[in-house]
Amino acid sequence: MNRDKVWLRSKGPIATLAFIGLAAVLAAVVAATPARAGKERNGEVAREHAQRAIIAYNLGHFDEAADCGAKAALRPNAHVHVLAIGAHCLALAGRVDEARKLTGSILRQVPGYRVDDFLTAFRFTGDAALLVRRGAKLIGLG
Repeated sequence: MNRDKVWLRSKGPIATLAFIGLAAVLAAVVAATPARAGKERNGEVAREHAQRAIIAYNLGHFDEAADCGAKAALRPNAHVHVLAIGAHCLALAGRVDEARKLTGSILRQVPGYRVDDFLTAFRFTGDAALLVRRGAKLIGLG
């Protein structure tokens, strides 16, 4: 059985709805990302890695979240929010130098991008939002 489905079942209906909401946002972000001809699969792969990163992040598994977030961010034409997922996860895993490199890519795509842009898109609340803000301070998006 898919481990994501096991996690969702174990966390109850509210966590399931929250995950589905995040997955829908990610799908929309990836769909809005311009893809090169014949490279549509890159968007799907980026979305899958980004979803895994958010799941691991929500579980407090920052090393796994950082690995998945970095894989998502390295896909061609990665959307700025996908880059931000990678950067925040890397920062919270203690891989600040790698995260700052992604921050540079984020700011080249969208000068003035801040943590509030990220939180508006993904609607993290409570402790999760505090963690995002802590990561953003580490990488200069705070």
